[in-house]
Amino acid sequence: MDTSSPRATLQSFIDFMNRSYADGYMVVRAYLASPRLFPTPEEMATIRLGQNMLRLAERALDFSSLPPATVTQSAHRLTMQLKEVLDRIPIPPLEAVPDAAAMANTEFKRWTLPGTEIRITRIDTGIRAGEYLFGPETVTRIPAFYQRIEHLPYKPGSSEGLYGLAAYSPTGVALALEPWVPPRWFLALPQWALSPFLEQPLWRWVGIAVVLGIALMFFQLSYRLRRRWRHKGGRGANWSNLLRPITLMLVTPTAAVILDEVFKVSGVVGKTLTLSLWTLFFVGATWLVWVLGSAIAEGVIAI
Repeated sequence: MDTSSPRATLQSFIDFMNRSYADGYMVVRAYLASPRLFPTPEEMATIRLGQNMLRLAERALDFSSLPPATVTQSAHRLTMQLKEVLDRIPIPPLEAVPDAAAMANTEFKRWTLPGTEIRITRIDTGIRAGEYLFGPETVTRIPAFYQRIEHLPYKPGSSEGLYGLAAYSPTGVALALEPWVPPRWFLALPQWALSPFLEQPLWRWVGIAVVLGIALMFFQLSYRLRRRWRHKGGRGANWSNLLRPITLMLVTPTAAVILDEVFKVSGVVGKTLTLSLWTLFFVGATWLVWVLGSAIAEGVIAI
């Protein structure tokens, strides 16, 4: 991706998002219109390419103002929402956007999209110093920009339908289970299942409940195994206390990754779940250190 100037960044972002639309959304629509249960290998390769184009487009945004734990789950949503905004508002011809030569003669190393508060600014520090990206203030305000314009019609040639498919349909689940379950079974959900509640479609709330329920079942299983181990007694009984913190450290990041990468939980709900699960992970790590120290001490005393 060329981010050497505001013009290059804007053009690269739009180009990569348009390719993501053509390689991802349009291929999915063609597959759903066919009678086949499974997409062809060629279609899956094209869809994967579309996902890669989206990841490349994300590089045009500066996510430094976001909490590190939530960057992954926020990046897709913010990138597509920015494209939704650009697809609905007037954009000047690329020739009117300053290139590298024009920016070299400008005192302020930023450019604002006319009539908006969307700014492309130069990064001055870090590994991306010298690049022009959609600035951190712009990135944090993208959801507000999107809410202002979502009622407006699309311009001709826009990526219409891409955000709706990615944000509300279970595309992550469909792709994760594609080798075994026909994706169309997930992508053709009834409209009521896509109805949003707290920014999440209803099917996603079911998924959240299932993932957290399974995580709780594993933790309860570790509790029962600990009780059985201690009931048997013996010199190794003290080590049974390790089961619960180890289980907590395994299930919480696994649940966080599944909710983020597969179910694509986003917004306030996604941030809350992600931060809560990782907090529990570090609680488990602290618990493990304490229990391990106690087990070692009791083992030494018993010798």
